Amino acid sequence: MRGRYLWDFCTGFPAKYWGKEKEGEPPEKDRIHPGYGDMPALCLTRADVRAWVTAHKKWTTNRAPAAAVLRALNYAVKEVKLLASNPIRGFPLEKAGKRRTYFTAAVQQAMERCASAALALAVKVGIRTGCRPIIEYGSLEARHVEETPRGQLWRFPKEEAKGRQKDRVIYVAEEIAQAVRQQIKIYPTGKLFRDDRGTPWTVISLGRAFRQLRDRLRKAGVEIDDHDVMYTARHTFAKRMLMGYWGKQVSLEVLAGLMGNTPKICWEHYAHFVPSYVDPFWDAVNGGSPGSSPSAPLPSSSPAGAAPVDTRRLPLGARGRIGQATPS
Repeated sequence: MRGRYLWDFCTGFPAKYWGKEKEGEPPEKDRIHPGYGDMPALCLTRADVRAWVTAHKKWTTNRAPAAAVLRALNYAVKEVKLLASNPIRGFPLEKAGKRRTYFTAAVQQAMERCASAALALAVKVGIRTGCRPIIEYGSLEARHVEETPRGQLWRFPKEEAKGRQKDRVIYVAEEIAQAVRQQIKIYPTGKLFRDDRGTPWTVISLGRAFRQLRDRLRKAGVEIDDHDVMYTARHTFAKRMLMGYWGKQVSLEVLAGLMGNTPKICWEHYAHFVPSYVDPFWDAVNGGSPGSSPSAPLPSSSPAGAAPVDTRRLPLGARGRIGQATPS
């Protein structure tokens, strides 16, 4: 996904043309913005990044696109030493919002019918395990797979895990574990999950394959959103786990452990999927009756017939005594 954002940022054209350079220049009518690829990196400003994000009317947050540019520049500074400093260091990223997209069971069935065997497996594994598409699914090798008395798990050492702070452990349902065992027989070394030509998935190939699948689904009359991507399989796993789709509802704390997130992140992203997490708030403000509202007006503390008093004009000490009986 970062590559798509960087293509857009540098060229000024939508990411649908990314990877199609051999087909020629994109039509000028599809240009979104001037493009920043020819600008010296140290001349880039925060205003440029804001203008780039603003040019995309359908983007609802700057978080992912701006983060892609920040990380590319940080890499140039820290890893390859091409820059002395990041010209947009500290660019404010908007807070990640709720994850609203997920695949219904009907859409999943349609995807598995219309997709190639390799892509259908990728979708199925993503939905059933909640794994990240590339850093986990696309990186899985036999050395990551452990068989335990309770079942199969995948363990990525912290050096290979997102954030690189702790091991990432994925607990695997038996139906997926069986598919993994078959893949290990075919590929005892190297990446287990590959495209239909036997080539390991990359962020480019997996993204392109899913976009082509999305086009086929639309032609078949299946409703699917532009925001639905391979990562949506992970969000689908979250919703189904919280809703008890596979037989048992889990808490946000358990979901966090399954997904390799913190409970805070899961609360912010996924709690809205489950009414039971929101109902207590409505119960609290409505006196235990969700959807109800007081039928009688709130009692007034002012004497009957008295004119309303604007307490903002009174001394602080007197504000709390309004409406109290005057001592005789």
